[in-house]
Amino acid sequence: MEYSMENLPKGQIKITLKISKDEMGKFLDKAAREISKHKNIKGFRPGKATRKAVELEVGKEYLWREAAVLAMPEFVQEVVDKENLKTVGSPEYNIGEVKPDNDLEFDVVLNLVPEVKLPDLDSLKVKDIKAEVKKEHIDKAVDELRRSKATEKLILSPAKKGDRVDISLEVEMGGQVIDKSDKVTVYIGEGRFIPGFEDALVGLSKGESKEFTLKFPKDYPNKELAEKDATFKVKVLEVYEVSLPAKDDKFAQSVSDQFKTVKDLEKYIEEDLKRREEDRLKAQQENEILDIIIKNSTFSDIPEILINSEAKALLREFEFDLLRQGISVDDYLKQIGKSRDDLLLDMAPKAVERVKASLVMSKVVEEYQVSVSEEELNAELDKIEQAYQNDKQMLESLQKSDTKQRVYNIMLYNKTMDMLRDKMVEKKDK
Repeated sequence: MEYSMENLPKGQIKITLKISKDEMGKFLDKAAREISKHKNIKGFRPGKATRKAVELEVGKEYLWREAAVLAMPEFVQEVVDKENLKTVGSPEYNIGEVKPDNDLEFDVVLNLVPEVKLPDLDSLKVKDIKAEVKKEHIDKAVDELRRSKATEKLILSPAKKGDRVDISLEVEMGGQVIDKSDKVTVYIGEGRFIPGFEDALVGLSKGESKEFTLKFPKDYPNKELAEKDATFKVKVLEVYEVSLPAKDDKFAQSVSDQFKTVKDLEKYIEEDLKRREEDRLKAQQENEILDIIIKNSTFSDIPEILINSEAKALLREFEFDLLRQGISVDDYLKQIGKSRDDLLLDMAPKAVERVKASLVMSKVVEEYQVSVSEEELNAELDKIEQAYQNDKQMLESLQKSDTKQRVYNIMLYNKTMDMLRDKMVEKKDK
């Protein structure tokens, strides 16, 4: 075998190979066996025909082409191993005319896993943020529980703060209807809608309609709507006066037997909110750690296949989020005047960052020799099994290799991130 290599843009490499006709011998034999498995060769059992018999049946040119298909991946892998190339995705083969009794010449384009040079991690620092739960957050959570046990009474008087209002809703932007619903329930003063929306319903009675314009906030989750004006057309279907139970020990006991007093309930809520806030801050901190490493690392060219694959994953996540909100993907695209390909293009920058984050984590694992032992993995699997001992489907899933691999990957990520956190998070003085 002879070969040469040429570096291409965008993280690709082209390898040109020449395989001698003598080296093709074992692949001709293998191709003959494969062909005879599916084609009846007189005088031979399936898969047992000689190369000469197959050649006479299908022709020399056909046999050599089939042998070339079998030979190319093996010789390419030999070069990859010899040159210590790290590749991703499927090879792109380019083969000319296959001539029997001649050397096989072809080239292949491979996508290379980008090389990453990490900075000195000890020199990079992120601030440590401690979780804090304010009393107003506890009060809000208690009020939500009270609302879940509230009584509601139909009224004909105008809606006021604290009332529940059922409305029909139509939202227009740029002359086009972007959302429409026959019934939406609003608790005035709860703050679940964009600023100004709930206030606009105050004073409306059953059967009354109102049209008003509001601007979507800058931090609105749907970035296509953020900071844009929209016209809201509402009609009040019903108004309910909401009566909340008193915030006393009796109410706390009605929530759960584990609470004897309101203070017990508030303490539990405080601890729960703190856990949630710690999880949120932990995720935020992990993003900050990855961001600062990425900004201070150097990367070789990233193949388009990696970016495209990540962009498609982001698009699937986005479509799923839309569906959870009850929004049709096609309606959303029509609303913003874009196609799926446009969205993929929009997601390319974020896809690049996600690819870089994955590359950085892999490089950290390699350089700092982070690993998860078999004992650690089995202990975690046992813990999961105990937690789901009554879930037959989960227990069956735990026996599958792909499930074990996912658990391993999560453990490896967490272990790596713990190591990075120890190195990079500035500890506050106690």
